[in-house]
Amino acid sequence: MSSSRSILDHVTALADAALDHPPGSALLWELGRSPVALAAAAHRYGALVGLSCPATIGAVAARHEAVLWLDGSRHEVALGVAVSRAGPCVARFRRGCDRPRTLDHLVGPLVDLGRRALGLATPPSSVGPLELVDAAFIDSVLTGLLDADLGAGRPSWCDISATHPLAGSLAITPLELRRRRWALHPMGWPTVRQRLIRGGGVVDSELTPAVARWLDDGSVARWLLARYPEPSQILADVCELLDAPTAAAMATAHAPWPGRLRPR
Repeated sequence: MSSSRSILDHVTALADAALDHPPGSALLWELGRSPVALAAAAHRYGALVGLSCPATIGAVAARHEAVLWLDGSRHEVALGVAVSRAGPCVARFRRGCDRPRTLDHLVGPLVDLGRRALGLATPPSSVGPLELVDAAFIDSVLTGLLDADLGAGRPSWCDISATHPLAGSLAITPLELRRRRWALHPMGWPTVRQRLIRGGGVVDSELTPAVARWLDDGSVARWLLARYPEPSQILADVCELLDAPTAAAMATAHAPWPGRLRPR
């Protein structure tokens, strides 16, 4: 058996072992020793948050609860995510008493936390902070529309635009909001992370300055982006609930940066 195969087997076994522990708990694995369990933490992402493992720890795993779409239907599953210092990452899930299965594709905070606990860098984000601004705003508009009383009139563009964080509580034209959004395009995640470390920026009660310092730029980005659906998806939902002129204004204001790639 090759060394890489052996490591993958160990990491898979660690992810399976995590499934037998409470949600929010974690396991630390040192070569030649049995995994050490960390008690469940109340934090949304569990016991790995803020942890800095010594170099002797070769892999970590955490137990989460997740919702997956399997065979065309929604399922609540137990999820064990294991990350190795040597590279392999494995996510295993289990429905009820079923045997554990491997999740084909997993990225985002659940992998990032394992890498940061091991002192490893995470990949850069594929999108910039403008995507976060857009997602947060469009999601807030959608929430307002869905929570409105039956029979309530649909909001106008003036109503909506005044609530945008770039509008200063004043209604602005779609083209002006687009211009202000595009002005944010050069901003990078290092700037966002430094603001969080200083105690400012996006409000997230669990993303404290200490946690922002422990994370790196890519993991901060994915932590924040994970709170929202992809902006273009929810923009389509919002526009379906608005009258035609307001929907057109929303689309104009949220036009993507010219020539920008949208890999997600």
